[in-house]
Amino acid sequence: MFDQEYEMREAARTYLYLLFQRLFRREPDQRLIAVLCGPVTEDSLALCLGGDSEALRDFQPVLESLRARMESEPDEVVDALRDEYTRLLLGPHALPAPPWESVYVMKDRTLFQACTLEVRKVYASYGLLSSGHPHVADDHLALELDFMHMLCERMTEAGQKGNREGFAAYCDEQRRFLDGHLLRWTGSFARDIGKVGGALLYPQAAQVLGAFLQSDRALLDDESFAAEQVSA
Repeated sequence: MFDQEYEMREAARTYLYLLFQRLFRREPDQRLIAVLCGPVTEDSLALCLGGDSEALRDFQPVLESLRARMESEPDEVVDALRDEYTRLLLGPHALPAPPWESVYVMKDRTLFQACTLEVRKVYASYGLLSSGHPHVADDHLALELDFMHMLCERMTEAGQKGNREGFAAYCDEQRRFLDGHLLRWTGSFARDIGKVGGALLYPQAAQVLGAFLQSDRALLDDESFAAEQVSA
């Protein structure tokens, strides 16, 4: 059986992958912002990043501001965030930080390049097809985060069933996917979107996401000890 500390950490990282996936997938609504500003988000970030994390300290005032404004003017806040999402991540005008891996790892900065097909192949190896396949680029940030969320869930399930081999395999896949994909480009993405001034959420969220991914990769190097907790 897993101990309580390990279970809390795994629940936190699984939650954060799902939250960031939803945040960067489409325009926000009141429910999403309420979840983002809720205690589970801050607790999960503190557990995964550490309570003294600079990224967390920088992000807390953003959450506090949104929380206060949601109490007094929820409709206005959601409208402003939807406009921000459209302007920064959707278009139709040129985006300051396009949320696709191929833009950052390929010289011509266009979509549907070799890395897009590589990501699609990884998804397919798990029997997955992205929404909009084959017309939607599979290396969108939200899709890559969604894949990591799935791996987290499957690893936890394998551990709960005492499947040591499956647990280790899903842990290894997460390391490979972070190294081969997300960590190759999300730092540059966060840097570019961070240059945008006057934003309420998305540049700041990209910064804390980058810190979470780096921290999570380091954690996965220590996940091997958890295999010893998997009941036979």
